[in-house]
Amino acid sequence: MAKHGGKRANAGRKSRVVEQNLNALLEECVSVDRWRSILTKLAEDAESVSFRVRNESRKVLMAYRFGKPVDRIEVGGEGGGPIPITIIEPVKPDA
Repeated sequence: MAKHGGKRANAGRKSRVVEQNLNALLEECVSVDRWRSILTKLAEDAESVSFRVRNESRKVLMAYRFGKPVDRIEVGGEGGGPIPITIIEPVKPDA
């Protein structure tokens, strides 16, 4: 049976060193003027006539400008009612 969870090779987020190396490589490959051009195009796409292009561009711009909104999850019982809780009394040992 496959083991899930726990510490595994290559599991989890990349280390900060790897992330910084990727950022340095990206800075080396894409000039400031090129970034300006890319972001200008993204801003222009946010006003596109195509709903798909406009919607995706706006989502990216909003997420990076203001942060991705928190995903809220409503938890409830059947039909939206309260979640039933069963209280179990501890077993007292015989004296």
